Formats: sequence, structure tokens, C-alpha cells
Amino acid sequence: MKTKIKTVCVCLPHNYNAFDKYFIMSLLEMVQYFYDFGSKFGYRLSIICQGGYQLDEMRNMLVDTALDYDQDFIIFLDTDMTFPRETLVKLICNIENNKKFGIEAVTGLYVRKKPPYAPHIYAVYDPKRRKFRMSAQFPMDKIFPVEGAGGGCLAVKKEVFQRIKRPYFKFKNDNKKEKMYKRKGFMPNLVGEDLYFCLKANPKLFCDPTILCKHYKEVGFDIDDYLKHNNIKGDRTGFSLTPEQLKNIAQEYEKSKTNG
Repeated sequence: MKTKIKTVCVCLPHNYNAFDKYFIMSLLEMVQYFYDFGSKFGYRLSIICQGGYQLDEMRNMLVDTALDYDQDFIIFLDTDMTFPRETLVKLICNIENNKKFGIEAVTGLYVRKKPPYAPHIYAVYDPKRRKFRMSAQFPMDKIFPVEGAGGGCLAVKKEVFQRIKRPYFKFKNDNKKEKMYKRKGFMPNLVGEDLYFCLKANPKLFCDPTILCKHYKEVGFDIDDYLKHNNIKGDRTGFSLTPEQLKNIAQEYEKSKTNG
């Protein structure tokens, strides 16, 4: 009897002008690593991308497409991140090889782009306070359960989406009462689209801390960076440089042109 091929759909919500080269290299490495695994164990990979302005609707449209093509696993990867090459395989294996836990979704480990760089995983949801409690301390060598996670590196079984109605993802900031799936109380206001999904779908969610992702931030520079980097006394209202500072700046400037 022929074994049914299981389908894996990588979903890329993308609202930037272009793909970052580090993300693309990361994606290519993940795909190559997955093909070796998929050909041996019967998994087929596809990749879809959705542009737009609203992240929640981009994610919803990606789910629509994946379900239309009957994909067994839906994996969200954010394009301002990079991932270990074994990410896709680990996400799938965590679900498939841990039947005793009944895992329905798995997240990798990544942090926010602003201090204090908190991990984007949440241990429990407090229905009384209507807030998630951030996971500040956790094991780094084995999977562990969480109740909420960001959507930047998230694998979900199709059945999770099939048991809830659209929208699967939504920025909740309208003060309208909306009951949560299998939870007491109503959806909290001011919640991100990824945590909205976690509350609405309530998947059996685990984090694999060995999937260490990097989260990138586009940085702008201005005169303040110039003053700080060169240890110049003063501010935007005025400043002065010593001859030694002028010399050092000129030398570093010439060196920067040489090094690109």
C-alpha cells in the first residue's frame, strides 16, 4: 500500500520593497535540507508569498490558499528573520514524533527587536487580567508547552484552522466583544494578530528552543549617531571638534570607503 504524501506549505507574508539577502540564503538552506528529508520520509514542500499592507489579512489569505490546496502543515516564516537550516524539518518532526503530547503547533525561539529583547513566547494566558504572561525563563535543550507565540516561525496543523472561522488572524483593537475558543471570557482588546490566533484557535502549542532564529531590524542613522560614535560633545544646537577628532574621523571615513 502506497504511503500518502504529506504536504507542507511555507507561507511568507511580505510587505517590504524587497527580500533581504540573508533571509533568502536562509530560506534556500532550509529548502535544500528539507528536500533530503522529504524525499526519504514522504513530505512535499511548497512555498507561497502574500504581499499587502495589513499583516493580519496577509496571513489570512495565505491560510486560505494553503487550505484550498489541502496542505497538511502550514508554516509561517517572517521575512525579516533568518532561521537554522533544519528549521522546517524540526518543526514538522516535533509535531509528528510527539503524538503523546498531542502537539498541534510549534514555534521556534526568537526575540523582539527592541530592548529588553524579550522572547516572543508566552507561558500562560490569564483570563482574569486578560493578558499573556511572558516566558522569561525556560529550558534551552528540549521542547516545552506555551499558550502563546509570535507568528514569525510557526508551524500549524491544518485541522487547527479548519475548526475555527475566518479571520484566523486579526489585530484586535475595536473594543467589540468576541468570545474566545474554549476559553472563559472575551478576546482582550489591543492584541496582536498572532496572539489573537492563539486565543481563538487555542492550539496545543509547544516551543522548540533549539530553533534559534535571528530577528532583523532596519536601522536609520542621523546626526545623533555621528555625535555619539565619535564622542563629540554638544548636540543638535551646536558642537565643536578638536583637531585630533577631525583627524580620526577623516581616517575612519577614508577606511569606510575602501571597505565599502
